[in-house]
Amino acid sequence: MQPSLETLFLPLEHGDVVPEGRTLFLGAASHPFLRMLDVDLWQPFKPLAQGESAEIPEGQYALALVHLPKQVEEAKYWLALALERLEEGGVLLAAAANDAGGARIEGWFKELGIESTSHSKNKSRAVWGVKAGNPPIAKSWKDGGAVRVKDIGDGLMFRTQPGLFSWDRIDPASRLLAAHFPPALSGKVADFGCGTGYLSYRALENFPKISSLTLIEADARALACAQLNLENVRADREITPFWHDATKKLPDATMLFDHILMNPPFHMGKKTDISIGTSFLGTAAAHLKKNGALSLVANVHLPYEPVLEKLFKNVKQVVVEGGFKLLRAIK
Repeated sequence: MQPSLETLFLPLEHGDVVPEGRTLFLGAASHPFLRMLDVDLWQPFKPLAQGESAEIPEGQYALALVHLPKQVEEAKYWLALALERLEEGGVLLAAAANDAGGARIEGWFKELGIESTSHSKNKSRAVWGVKAGNPPIAKSWKDGGAVRVKDIGDGLMFRTQPGLFSWDRIDPASRLLAAHFPPALSGKVADFGCGTGYLSYRALENFPKISSLTLIEADARALACAQLNLENVRADREITPFWHDATKKLPDATMLFDHILMNPPFHMGKKTDISIGTSFLGTAAAHLKKNGALSLVANVHLPYEPVLEKLFKNVKQVVVEGGFKLLRAIK
């Protein structure tokens, strides 16, 4: 359990905040105290999600819990959403790690006109207070963290949102992979960890023989943006979105692809964790046809080659540039 999540629930466990009525939990994750609450959960990140929907719950609540993300616009957006759904006199309780914005929460509550109390533990801070009106700044925060159309570079106007991976610009590793797609990319293609859809956009734009494209993404918000961003280049080709954690095999074992594109994540918080990327590789190997190909871009220092050599019959390095390497593997 994340230390900041433990800290979030301390005011409830100590009786400083007494839940009365319905509770909303934004950025939800599993915690034993949830059994004590009449709670609606929202978590767009599939590995932490408790259900099959990533829709933000509507309605009015007596208590709102917010496990804040690190990105500032995203964090303020979540606070604005929580405040909007709180009853007048309802309690807002938020927490974050100290190195992920925890020290800013009290100031944010003050800007929202909420007199607050705080508790620090586990190198994290929990802050709570009672809603007293709907300050105009809350709307500004909501607008500032919402989905918008943005120029991400190279003349591309993408739907995107603060907090998503590389939300306001093209990731340089993805740009490298897009510049070195296989010359005969065709058939059934999948984009593992598609984000807002940049790799898929470039693939559909340049390879008319792609018959279908499957988008696999753990963040439901990014997946929704990707679907919209591909509308102008899909040309009636089938696009199938999957809200799925690509470290795990797809629900349908018979779902096989001719080619998989991948720029896998390799961080869990601040820590490098190549097990995420290596799990992506295992999933890709399980869902490629015989002689199907994987195109993978990664930081040059990440040791994916030994893993690929165990899973694929042929592995080669295509290019190294700007601190990244492009690897291609044939099953």
